[in-house]
Amino acid sequence: MGRAVHFFQKALAENPRNLLPRLHLIEVFHKLGEAERAVNNAELLIRKMMNNENLTNQVLQSLTQSGKENKDRPSPTRIIPLLVQALDTNLKDFEELKRRLLEGKSIPGQE
Repeated sequence: MGRAVHFFQKALAENPRNLLPRLHLIEVFHKLGEAERAVNNAELLIRKMMNNENLTNQVLQSLTQSGKENKDRPSPTRIIPLLVQALDTNLKDFEELKRRLLEGKSIPGQE
């Protein structure tokens, strides 16, 4: 599995716009029991998806299409819960930021 991590990290470095290596990294880290690394990669993808509707559609399409051409796709049953967890984490961060802004408190890292 370590070779898979290296392969997908290299593919991602060569073409950061290609979302499949990121999806596969999320899956591989999950399989290796490296939950934090899986969620961190899911969070990176969620942040990109939040700013790019086309990317969101590509991710959903990659995870939901079936057929021969998608036999090597990442497992939706592993990836989708991790993306939801990452989204939930980001929503909590946004809610905390919103609360601080409304209360007029300083933002962490900006004091």
